[in-house]
Amino acid sequence: MPGEHRERGVAGRDEHDEHRHHLRQRRTPVALLTVEGEKDDISGLGQTEAAHALCSNIPADRKAHYMQPGVGHYGVFNGSRFRSEIAPRIADFVLTSQMNGAARQAKPRAVAKRKSVAKSIAVTA
Repeated sequence: MPGEHRERGVAGRDEHDEHRHHLRQRRTPVALLTVEGEKDDISGLGQTEAAHALCSNIPADRKAHYMQPGVGHYGVFNGSRFRSEIAPRIADFVLTSQMNGAARQAKPRAVAKRKSVAKSIAVTA
C-alpha cells in the first residue's frame, strides 16, 4: 500500500533495489582507445593519452593508446594514413574488446571482418 512502511523502509524501495541489482548485472565492460597525431598542432602530444589517468576505473588491460607518426590534427581521422593505419587499429581494438572482454594493444590484423569494420569506420569518418 502507498505510504506503508516496510522492514526495509518506504514502500517501493524493494522495487528500486531490484532495479538497481538488475542494472548491476547488465553492466558492459568499457574499454578506452586514444589516438593522436605526432604533428598535431591543435591538441598537444600526450593530451589524449591523459584520458587514461582520468578513467581510473577502467583496468589497464582494457586501455590502449596509439600515436600515429607523421600526421597532424586533421590527419588523425581523415586521409590515407587514417584508412590504412588508424582505422584498422580502431577496428581491431573494438572487435578484440568485444570478443575477449579485454583490450589488447591496438595492432592491426589481416582478418576480413576487421577490414570490413575498418572500411565502414573510414567511410563514416
